[in-house]
Amino acid sequence: MAALIVIVVLVAVAIVGGIPALIKLCYVVIPTSELGVFTGPFGNKIVTGKGALRIPGLMECHRISIEPFGFETLLDDIPTSDFILLKMDLQVQVKFGTTDEAHRAIARLWMAAGARERLQAQVKELVAGYLRNAAADLKLEDLNTKRDDLQDKVLEATIPSEQVS
Repeated sequence: MAALIVIVVLVAVAIVGGIPALIKLCYVVIPTSELGVFTGPFGNKIVTGKGALRIPGLMECHRISIEPFGFETLLDDIPTSDFILLKMDLQVQVKFGTTDEAHRAIARLWMAAGARERLQAQVKELVAGYLRNAAADLKLEDLNTKRDDLQDKVLEATIPSEQVS
């Protein structure tokens, strides 16, 4: 009889201690600065700013930082309106959207290898195009005296109008 009580107590302790340990092992909390992409046989799920259950061995959780990041790039042969070619050193800041559609696009892009480098190359090409268009409207003298005009034109073209403040 005493052995049965000991076994029941040990089972109760294992259940009481094991369930929280199991939940801690399976429950993943994703901060708002990251996307959690849960992949597995039940489909994909994208989570940010909350937690989700992950079944070890069946599901994987990929964490993707959605913090803004920046990089520098050098652009050659930017023509002005008076046909003078310039070299410009740019600092580019990339900020991700906060909608569900933007999160799906980020997850799709980031799941591929080399995603950050591809994104930087695409952003560089995009900004370079806008910069060439803006510089083509200005003379070299205007670029030296009115640098804010060039910056404003590039920002106006690259940032969606609802985000410009």
